Amino acid sequence: MGTPSAPHPASGPDAGPAPATSSNAGAPSQAASATPSTAAADTPIYPLSLRLAGRRVLVVGGGPVALRRVAGLRAADAEVVVVSPRLTPALDDMAARGLITAYRRAYQPGDLDGAWLVHACTDQPQVNEAVAAEAERQHVWCARADDAAASAAWVPAVGRTGPVTVAVNAGRDPRRAGELRDRLVDTVDAEGRLAGKAAEPVAGGQREAARVSIVGGGPGDPGLITVTGLRRLRAADVVVTDRLAPLELLADLAPGVQVVDAAKVPGGPAMRQDHINHALVEHARAGRAVVRLKGGDPFVFGRGREEVEACLAAGVPVEVVPGITSAISVPAAAGIPVTHRGVSQGFCVLAGHVRPGDSRSSVDWAALARSGMTLVLLMAVDHLTAIADTLISAGLPALTPGAVVSDGWTRQQRVITAPLAELADAVKLAGVTNPAVVVIGDVAQLAAGDLPVAGANPPAGPRSPGAPAASGTPAPSSTPATSGTPATSGTPAQSSTPAGGPAAAEQLPAPVLGGTIPRTRSARGVLVLGGARSGKSATAEGMLAGDGPVDYVATGTPPGSGDAEWDTRVAEHQRRRPPHWRTIETLALAEVLAAPATAPVLVDCLTTWLARVMDDCGAWDGDQDAARALAARIDETIGAWRLTGRHVIAVSNEIGSGVVPGTASGRRFRDELGRLNSRIAADSDEVWFCTAGIARRLR
Repeated sequence: MGTPSAPHPASGPDAGPAPATSSNAGAPSQAASATPSTAAADTPIYPLSLRLAGRRVLVVGGGPVALRRVAGLRAADAEVVVVSPRLTPALDDMAARGLITAYRRAYQPGDLDGAWLVHACTDQPQVNEAVAAEAERQHVWCARADDAAASAAWVPAVGRTGPVTVAVNAGRDPRRAGELRDRLVDTVDAEGRLAGKAAEPVAGGQREAARVSIVGGGPGDPGLITVTGLRRLRAADVVVTDRLAPLELLADLAPGVQVVDAAKVPGGPAMRQDHINHALVEHARAGRAVVRLKGGDPFVFGRGREEVEACLAAGVPVEVVPGITSAISVPAAAGIPVTHRGVSQGFCVLAGHVRPGDSRSSVDWAALARSGMTLVLLMAVDHLTAIADTLISAGLPALTPGAVVSDGWTRQQRVITAPLAELADAVKLAGVTNPAVVVIGDVAQLAAGDLPVAGANPPAGPRSPGAPAASGTPAPSSTPATSGTPATSGTPAQSSTPAGGPAAAEQLPAPVLGGTIPRTRSARGVLVLGGARSGKSATAEGMLAGDGPVDYVATGTPPGSGDAEWDTRVAEHQRRRPPHWRTIETLALAEVLAAPATAPVLVDCLTTWLARVMDDCGAWDGDQDAARALAARIDETIGAWRLTGRHVIAVSNEIGSGVVPGTASGRRFRDELGRLNSRIAADSDEVWFCTAGIARRLR
C-alpha cells in the first residue's frame, strides 16, 4: 500500500467512521467546545474496553513509545495512522508493507479528522499538548505518553491469556500496574479459567472437539516452553511425554490428568513410535484433549510430522505448537551463537546418531567441511571421533574450535571446549554423554559458561580438561588491580579539564614518538584517546605488535556501505593489521570481554560503537525509553570492562576540543561519549592521549 503523501488523513467516505460527537444537540455551541476542568489526582477513572477493529486511530510520534502503542492497536485490528517526521525502523517497515499509514511530517491541525482515538507520543510536550487540545475540541479521547496528569485517557497494563484480557491501572505507577497485571494473569492460568479444563468453548456455547496438540517443550528449562504450549498443557486430559521434555511441568498438572511415559532411552527402554501414534489417536477419539509433549521443537528430529500424519489418517484434529529447538538454544546457554557477524554466516543442523560411512547416512560430510558454516550436531557424542576424523580428512582444519554442551538449560549443564582433533577425547575424559549438542566452527571459541543468559543454570562441571580454574577469573570487585587506578570504580575522573588539556599536560611524561611506543602487555585495561587522524589506532595496534593472536573488534560500519572515504579508511586499517589477528565485527562488547579466551582484545573504536548503539536504541532524539535502553547497554559494557580477565585496549575519540555541535542530537552524542570515556578511563590501568602522531601517557 505504501506511504501516502497527502498533507493529512482525508475526511469523507474513505476516512473511516466519524468521530464521536455530543448527543446534546440543543446545548450552546460554546459548551460543546469547552474543555473539562483538570481532574484531581484521586478522581476515580472509568474503565472501558474498546473494540477498535476497522476504526481509525491516530498516533502522533514515531519513536519507541509510539511503536509500543502501534503494536497494541494493530493487535486490536485498528486502522492505524502515524504522523511523525521520523519513524523507528520497525514502524518504517510497517508503513512500507502497508500495515499502517504513515505521514513523515510534523503534526498539523486537521490530522484528527476521522479518528476515534489519538495517542500523543512525541518527546516534545508542546506538540503533545497541542494534539490533546485539538482532541478535546473534537471530543476525541487522547492518551498522552508524557504527562499522565494532563491526559484524558490512560493506557493500562494489558495481559491476555486465552479469552481473558486483564487491564490494570495503578494511579500513575506503571511499574506497579505491570506487576499486578502479571500476577492476575498467572492467577487466571492457575485457576483453570483459561478456556475451561478440556477445551475452549466455541460459538453457540459448544465445547470444542477433542484434539491432539503436538507441543515443543523447549530445551529443558520449564520456563522456556511457549505461552501457547503451556496453555495446551494446562488444559490437557492426557499428556504423552518424552524423556527430554521439561518434566518439571508435569508436577503442575491438574489432578486426574493421565501421563503416558513415551520415553526412548538410547540402549534402554523405548516406546515404539507406532504405539505412540496409536495412543494419541485413541485418546483423542475418546473425547480427550491430548498433548504430545516433546523436548526442543517437534519438527527438528522429533518425529513430529509422523505423528501429525497418523492423526490426519485417523481423522483426528491435530495441531503443532512449535518449541525452541535445542540446536540453537543449548549453544546459547553456553554463550555460543550459531551465527555471528564476521565469524559465521550460516549454520547446518545434523543428526549424528549414524556414523559417517554407514549405509544409512545421507550426509555429505566433505561438502560440510568446505561450507564455512557452523555445524550443530545432535545425538552425536557416540560417533564424535568418526565425525571429527571425517571432517578433518575432508579439509576442515584440525584446530577448528569445537564445543560440546550437555544437559543444556539444566542444573547439570556442562560445557567442554577443545580443537576439533581433540574434542572427542576431551568429551570422553569429562565423561559427557547424550543429551548433548556439538558445535563445530569458529563460533565455538565464544563459549562462556559464565555469560549471563536468562534462565540458564551455571555449569555443574568443568568447562574443559586443562582449562584454567575458576579462581583465575578476576573476582567481582570495585577495586582495580593496580594502584594507579582510581579507588572508586565507575566514578568519572575528578578533574574537570578535558584529557590532554593544560592542567593534564603539566603532569605528562615525555612524549613517545613513532615506533617507540612502550608495551603494555601486563596491563588489564588500556584506553587510547585522540582526535581524528591523530594516530590513536596505530598507537593501540603498536602496543600489541609482536603478540600472538589478537581479537580485533571492529565496531564501525563494514566496508561496502557506499561511503568511499569510509571504505578507504577501513582498508587502511586492514592493511596495517597482522594477518594472524582475528577480526570480529560486533557491537556485543560485553560478550567479547566476558569470553574466557586468552587472546588480547583491541576495540576500535568506542566512538563508532556508541553511535551505532544509539542507532539501535533510537536514542538520538531524547526519548526517555530509548535513553534507558542506551544506559543499560553502556552499563553492561562498563561492567564487563571492569571484570574482564583479558588484556584489552580500547580506542576512542577525545571530544574535549571546545567545538559545540550545532544540533541537539550532536550535543547529546558529545555528552554521551564524554561520559563513556570518563567511565572507561576510571576503570583502566593506563590512559593514553594521541595528537599529531604523538602518544602521551596520562596515567
